[in-house]
Amino acid sequence: MYVVKSQNEPYKGIIYAKSGTGKTNQAASSQDHPQMKNVLFANVEGGLITVAYRGDIWAEDIKHAPQLEELHDKLANGDPKYKEVRTLVIDSGTALQERNIEDIVRRQAEIHRRRYGKRSDFIPRSLNDVWQEDWGESTTELSRIFRMCYDLPMNVILTCLPRYTYGKAAQGEQAQPIEVSPGLTPKLRDAVGGYFDFVWYMYKDAQGTQRHLLTEERGVYRAKTRCIPFAEYLGPVIDVPLYGNMPEIYDMFNGILSGKLKMDDKRRRYLAERFGSDLEIDEEDDEDEPDTEEDVEDEEDEEDEEEDEEEEEGTPETNDQPQRIRPAAAAPSGAAAAPDAVRRDRERPPAQSRDARPAR
Repeated sequence: MYVVKSQNEPYKGIIYAKSGTGKTNQAASSQDHPQMKNVLFANVEGGLITVAYRGDIWAEDIKHAPQLEELHDKLANGDPKYKEVRTLVIDSGTALQERNIEDIVRRQAEIHRRRYGKRSDFIPRSLNDVWQEDWGESTTELSRIFRMCYDLPMNVILTCLPRYTYGKAAQGEQAQPIEVSPGLTPKLRDAVGGYFDFVWYMYKDAQGTQRHLLTEERGVYRAKTRCIPFAEYLGPVIDVPLYGNMPEIYDMFNGILSGKLKMDDKRRRYLAERFGSDLEIDEEDDEDEPDTEEDVEDEEDEEDEEEDEEEEEGTPETNDQPQRIRPAAAAPSGAAAAPDAVRRDRERPPAQSRDARPAR
């Protein structure tokens, strides 16, 4: 038995946002804090050109989920090449699950060929043919690996694209999102979001000039901040300067935990004047059309990988040395203000029903 105390607790958070919002830059700004450097990117997306100008970011390319597990083992076991790493950034979880699904389908297609290839009525399995069990296998594997990374004794940041879930619209009306959350399968999203301390949504304002982090759930947007005093001190929205402000966030987090930083009347007045009692997210809008009813039905299939019951129509239930690749500007003030219509950045391959496929 022990008394829970805090001394320089590592930051463990998810930042999800549309492509081009600045989540990679925000994560890279961790390099500007002495207790967060050096930063190592597990580069899945291949989009690190956005931080190449810095010249002080390490990266290791990850093409398959087992490679991330191998990187975890090196970090956890004190590999000399990684001993100076204090922050791991997985960029991004959405891209890693897409690659993982491709690997699983490819593997299962080969198993299917070996098992049934000599039959006269053999039909090869298409690599575009994703079954419910494939989503379930991916969820199980990535949940385990992300949990292992979360347990590392260092700062861990997982970036994701957003997943927009739409309800059915009345005839002649445009479908509206009923949930915006990290772009993972629903079960993986819930598992990973459960053990990470922070799940924050990053967005630009309506003018597209100022970035913000939503730190608590608002309307259809999923977000959370563990540690009530820290959540109260932050407020519902954080302004994010062009080059990111992870050092400031890290200092606030550990300042609250250590008792050196406390909510005072000045901070309360600032938050009350800025946000009042209500907050709307006035986000830069997209011009894409919302998901069709068929897209909504495809999303429902992902949640049934462990069940054999029939699909129901309706609203879905809310997816050698590492390579080396400036200080943050002050954040402008002003209240951030959910868009009238938001869109899903990426679509997953549709899952096929159990009745429409040959046995494995």
